[in-house]
Amino acid sequence: MISKARIGWLVRRVARKIWFRAALISAASVVVAAFAGIVARAVPYHFTGDIGQDAVGTVLEIIASSMLAVTTFSLTAMVSAYSSATQLIRPVMATLPEIVVRAAESAPIHPLITHNPRARRPMMN
Repeated sequence: MISKARIGWLVRRVARKIWFRAALISAASVVVAAFAGIVARAVPYHFTGDIGQDAVGTVLEIIASSMLAVTTFSLTAMVSAYSSATQLIRPVMATLPEIVVRAAESAPIHPLITHNPRARRPMMN
């Protein structure tokens, strides 16, 4: 028989996983959609407003200007970070990416999997 403490531990462990949260949100969305279909039959729908092309155009202009502002801010931050990094860099640091790339090419991807055929395979326990 599994103890209550063990079941509680398993539930807490599973609840911490990201797939569990995604599955829970997906199940909740299906329940809400089914509930909305049931409620829609009971609630009368009478929309008296008239939405024209002018209203849609205004909303799209607002969204476009907001997106433009966010993009401009992001690009400004990127250029600022790049320019400060290039002003503070020393010649020794400029060659560092080449060294890192060469080391990464010869290093194993995983301790048990190597992509270099001449690399020595680690011993397994």
